[in-house]
Amino acid sequence: MSAAMAVDAPRAPKLDLEDFTAKGLSLTPPALHPYFESFQLLHSRRLWHQLTQKLFQFFDEPQSQPYRVDVFERFVSDFENKLNQLRLVEIGVKVSKEIENPQIHLTFLTSLLSRIDTAKSQEAHVLLLATIAHAKLLYGDLEGTKTDMDAAWKVLDTLEGVESGVNAAYYGVAADYYKARAEYAPYYRHSLLYLACVDLEKDLTSEERLVRAHDLGISAFLGDTIYNFGELLMHPILDALVGTPHEWIKKLLFTFNEGNIGKFEALSPLFPKEPILQENYAFLRQKICLMALIESVFKRNADNRTMSFQKIAEETRLPVDEVEHLVMKALSADEHQTPRSRPEEVLIDHLHYDRLALAACCLVCKAWLHSSRYHLLSDVRIDYLTAQRILGAETLSKTAMDRDLLVDHLLIHLWLSSIRPNAL
Repeated sequence: MSAAMAVDAPRAPKLDLEDFTAKGLSLTPPALHPYFESFQLLHSRRLWHQLTQKLFQFFDEPQSQPYRVDVFERFVSDFENKLNQLRLVEIGVKVSKEIENPQIHLTFLTSLLSRIDTAKSQEAHVLLLATIAHAKLLYGDLEGTKTDMDAAWKVLDTLEGVESGVNAAYYGVAADYYKARAEYAPYYRHSLLYLACVDLEKDLTSEERLVRAHDLGISAFLGDTIYNFGELLMHPILDALVGTPHEWIKKLLFTFNEGNIGKFEALSPLFPKEPILQENYAFLRQKICLMALIESVFKRNADNRTMSFQKIAEETRLPVDEVEHLVMKALSADEHQTPRSRPEEVLIDHLHYDRLALAACCLVCKAWLHSSRYHLLSDVRIDYLTAQRILGAETLSKTAMDRDLLVDHLLIHLWLSSIRPNAL
């Protein structure tokens, strides 16, 4: 029952259920026998949902590892059109991990993709494309990875209410792709989106959490468009660094967020532990100066934010003749991403992940209101009872439809067992 034999062998036109069960009982450990007996019973009764659940239990059983590919090819593929296509792909993805040969691995996945009805199960299509992209990435095919990523995103971007596992598959491979290309800012964004779709304790090992936290820290430092670490600093993934030789990276992240140049200089002797930080010391020094400038501005009262070059030089520990270049850098840091050029809008754009900061910006002055709402209201989450109350009020509903509220996504939570507070 080797993986290679199972994948290469032609599929039987029809399943001989009794023969399959008999072989399963004779060739597998006693602990797996109840599964094969259940397979025969549920298949004969055409209880496809219950059979799907039993298959997941079987594939999660550690002792089933040598038999997974064979069971999928000889048994599951016979009635795969009767199963929920997303669940079928989830099983297929789990099974594919047992195939070590790169060519056979890709052949297994692409064959399954050809049998999925994209129109009826777009989520299954996206999950399988993302899995194929990840396989190609592991085998060094960056171009093929990007092609499949783009195809997956083209479908995913049109879907609503997507299961977290599907989102995690896409954002996970996208993050790994940008890591392979050393594109720090895209890696940072996609990696945080990936973490939003997984359970840290259940889905990631301690080693995977440590690697992810380490890579997020490095990408935050070296990303040329990342000047706000708020979302990362509040994420529990950073706890993986505590008690390890990389714990100083967490301290350095908070140092950057504070714009504290003194602490930055105190930690700089540790940079040789991460050669890539040492190589980019000049960039990091400029970045901490920018963040120190931003922090200095926001610590001042709203009516006292005029600063001389001499004062900026003192705050950032730069020579006065370098301050002008620093200010120009601060004002142009985001110009390649947005046509807006007002300094306050550039600063607000850097807070797009920090909802508390955006809410505070709404109260600063009327000129800041639109830019803050642009990010704050792009994703609105409300509980079911609130949604029912709002949508039932025709006047309020019509008013909302007639106004430009800048809402891109509206997510209504259906809490059945309990009522949770508003997510905003």
